[in-house]
Amino acid sequence: MTKIRRFDTSVLGEMLIGKDPLKIVRHFLLKKGHDPDKTLREETPNSCRWMLNLSNGYEMEVFLDKLKTPSQATVYMGINIMTVPIRDAQNFLVTVLEVADGLIGAKLGLVGYFVILSVGLGAERITFDELDYNYRLILAQKEWVKDAILDEFDEDIDV
Repeated sequence: MTKIRRFDTSVLGEMLIGKDPLKIVRHFLLKKGHDPDKTLREETPNSCRWMLNLSNGYEMEVFLDKLKTPSQATVYMGINIMTVPIRDAQNFLVTVLEVADGLIGAKLGLVGYFVILSVGLGAERITFDELDYNYRLILAQKEWVKDAILDEFDEDIDV
């Protein structure tokens, strides 16, 4: 028989699951290099909103809502992609809808006059890995979305 080999479990880190979504989101923000206390913009007993400064002038919102009712708690992550131009706005919004069809795991929305790339997740049993995956999904698609919208919109104008 071979001996049981022991290994250092400290390299595994901690696995945070469910129970306290606020703790998990704060842990996630710290691991991504953002201080949860400095990036916190709004806090109520039932919700928290953080604004993260990313590269190239992008700003991501992380919003944790309905903390008092864990079964309904949600985590929202969204990033402003671009503003809607006043000139030819209808054709621009049609282009946004066409590009949205190519997204994976995220959606495009309109908030005020901004086109937003976002994901929404149930927070009751959220894990660090789920937050990280969706964060990377948004970051991986943001440039593609912006370029695709501008390319398609330019083609529509030239016709």
